[in-house]
Amino acid sequence: MKTRRFFLTAALMAGLAVASTALTACSNDDNPTPGNSDAPGTGLITVKELSEIKTSDVGWAIGADGKAYSSVWQAMGNHTQTVAVLTYITNTPDKGIQFLAIAYDDMRNDNLGYGHDWDTAIETIKRIDPIAGCQWRMPSVKDWELMLFNNYQGREGVEICDNFWKLQLSANFVEISKAYYWTSDTKIDISGRGAREIVFRYEGDHLTADFNSRYWPYRNNNNSLVRPVLAYNM
Repeated sequence: MKTRRFFLTAALMAGLAVASTALTACSNDDNPTPGNSDAPGTGLITVKELSEIKTSDVGWAIGADGKAYSSVWQAMGNHTQTVAVLTYITNTPDKGIQFLAIAYDDMRNDNLGYGHDWDTAIETIKRIDPIAGCQWRMPSVKDWELMLFNNYQGREGVEICDNFWKLQLSANFVEISKAYYWTSDTKIDISGRGAREIVFRYEGDHLTADFNSRYWPYRNNNNSLVRPVLAYNM
């Protein structure tokens, strides 16, 4: 497990997207180095408006300026903080481009420690600075399945999701922890107000996700983690 490099806070973003449909290439004037276009502070910066994202752009970074960058380094070269990475993208005739982008790190609760209780997490996510046309939310079980496997089947039990693990490494964002993660799926039964969790584990060379349909009976458990998702037209 890699050392956590930074934490998502409720104030991790600033700025709104500028409406445009053009694909833009910007030259970075901060000591450009020929032949090195993917290092911070150097080379050519490839930028897209969110409306121009294609299904092949999984792994691109979403910046606080509401634009998509082909790498975290290129966003840094444009003096833009990256807030999420594109994890699932679909394009349909009736709805056009839709995507899910996972936050670069888990949310940190300075009052309760690293974990969140469910209700506090929901309220904290609502206060994250918005990206125009997008919505920050706690991922549902369906959201997790789309991001992990590029499809939704209503899974139960343990599934290997190594491609998602490789995406985390290549996109340079903080890996999912070996821990319970809250989802937005809830139910009310005799045990109380429950919220469903997903358990991630690293087993040898594999990352697994356990969709065991476990609903924590009380949502005030603060040991579960939260990784927000940024949804565009979904």
